[in-house]
Amino acid sequence: MLDKLQNVMNKITKSRVIDEELIKEITKDIQRILIQADVSVKLVKELSDDIKRKIKEKEFPKGVSKKEYITKLIYNELKEILGGEEYKPRLESHDILLVGLYGSGKTTTVAKLASFYSKRGMKTCAITTDTDRPAAYEQLQQLGEKINIDVYGEPDAQNASKVLEKYLKKTEGYDIRIIDSAGRDNVNKELLKEIKGIEKILSPKETFLVVSADTGQTARRLAKDFDREIGLTGVIVTKTDTSAKSGGALTACSEAEVPVAFIGTGEKMNEFKVFKAEDFVANLLGKPDLGELLKRVQRATQETDLDPQELMKGDYNFQTFYKQLEAVNKMGSLSKIFKTLGIQNKIPKEELSATEEKMEKYKYM
Repeated sequence: MLDKLQNVMNKITKSRVIDEELIKEITKDIQRILIQADVSVKLVKELSDDIKRKIKEKEFPKGVSKKEYITKLIYNELKEILGGEEYKPRLESHDILLVGLYGSGKTTTVAKLASFYSKRGMKTCAITTDTDRPAAYEQLQQLGEKINIDVYGEPDAQNASKVLEKYLKKTEGYDIRIIDSAGRDNVNKELLKEIKGIEKILSPKETFLVVSADTGQTARRLAKDFDREIGLTGVIVTKTDTSAKSGGALTACSEAEVPVAFIGTGEKMNEFKVFKAEDFVANLLGKPDLGELLKRVQRATQETDLDPQELMKGDYNFQTFYKQLEAVNKMGSLSKIFKTLGIQNKIPKEELSATEEKMEKYKYM
């Protein structure tokens, strides 16, 4: 989806003449790309009709070229179908409940969300009430150790409500308590009964549904079902970096009128962020995200103790070089770094892969 949408934008910028034939071609390209990304046909038709109608309008804003106007128009229309205002994280003491089906990445998301709040100065812990899936407690405990987050639960417990009651008393001193619930293959009576039992004891201020990006349009039904039964604050969409259906999942949640709050953008704990429709669309269209790049640089220099002033002293050595390599590694893969600059498609993937391999070898050397 990313590569294809950027190719459409290149057609606009490289065209000498913006005529009806080009507009027709661009609209068809966008339709095809969105349908392949599992966005609903109804939504795709509405979007393409809006684009064609607005392009045909005679009045263009003063000082704006036709190419700039069309690019901005596509940007705004894509942003609109992703819907809603940007979610504002609650930086105050409260309890959060996560719900979802098997395979959604819910337990990993519990850890990522805990890390998110911990880095913002909130004393955070996680409680697992998943008594259904083998090793659910052990998995969360291992993740908690990686990010220095306290994890509570019982590996051999049978009753989710009793586990929660016990550990709510033991965790009263925390600012943020994130509760991991059990999943199932589908939304059934057994799952809803268990979650409602947890909700009654917890009275969470926020309840998030965790869905994988590869669920595509199915996310709409899941969001509606859970929202109707227990009430949702929002949705967390995982694996947006690996699924071609992420556009379908995100727009489906908007259609269900349940906002997307966070997205998972990779496997690492720090590859998790508040969802901003405008940033997501800008990335799809190949626009640089310098704010995200700056965050990556700041995080990397802090975690590797790299002082940028060292590079200016003139006594560059192997230790400084090693720190640099470590810092780049902390920022994520080269493809993700170049993605924030909007130039990832201008460099062959083979070259990026080869460069990453060389950097790893340099570290050991």
